Amino acid sequence: MKPRLFLPVLAIMLGMVAVAQADPITLYSDAFTNSTGSNVLLSNHPLDVTSGLYGATAGAGWTASSGWSDNYISGRAYTTNGNPAHSDAWLPLTPQSGCVYTLSAKLYMYQGNDSSAATSQYFGLGFAYATSGVPSTSAAFYTPAQTWIVDNPMASSYKIGYASTSASSFTDSKITYNSSLSLVDGWHTLKVVLDTSNAQWVASYFVDTTSLGSVTYAAGSNPVIKAVGFGGYVGNGSSPMLDTFSLTATPSQVPEPGTLALLAAGLVGLVAYAWRKRG
Repeated sequence: MKPRLFLPVLAIMLGMVAVAQADPITLYSDAFTNSTGSNVLLSNHPLDVTSGLYGATAGAGWTASSGWSDNYISGRAYTTNGNPAHSDAWLPLTPQSGCVYTLSAKLYMYQGNDSSAATSQYFGLGFAYATSGVPSTSAAFYTPAQTWIVDNPMASSYKIGYASTSASSFTDSKITYNSSLSLVDGWHTLKVVLDTSNAQWVASYFVDTTSLGSVTYAAGSNPVIKAVGFGGYVGNGSSPMLDTFSLTATPSQVPEPGTLALLAAGLVGLVAYAWRKRG
């Protein structure tokens, strides 16, 4: 090999050995504009994107409470509950090891006109467990949720927190609230990032660009997840509207030890060959 060709080949070899990470792959995406009417039950609404990769289900549709509908004109999902009620919406998901799952939803949060009712309402976004299929759509969202973020529109301010396991109520001690986070009525993005790249999974929680915190699960205690979705105790003019829903997976690409050994041997061979030619 000529010396002038050695450096390009070396650069290619080093690039192959370097730990790389793939682009995010969209597993589920919904802008709530894909229906044929202005008030279509979410359970009858097809998603914009579904995928059969990384634990998601191709062609999956929402399993949703009748309290959730969408409006294709405005591109929003909203609750039609008159009085507050437990109303959830789920999609199937069994996370695989070696990925970073990013779940996000853009929602319009407002406290509504009934401040007394607002104190008991909440909205959650997250990953959940079910013994079969997906969780109930009319049960408390926090009961099956395994790693999730919650918004509670209190009478005078918002409460935003996260939980790394199921809870018995939205005020349960298992929920870690951020008392310093100040939100106003308007559009906000809630995001949960579940990293399964290592033996101990890590869940991180965000509101807009602000980190609420993260949780590293103990060895052998990673959450058992069967679904992903949103819901809560919503209605009575204080519930959020969703503008977008997205779940992506970014697989880790780390060469196996055997592959690294072969590449290293090839690199040593190239160096030796080049030195012989120069001599």
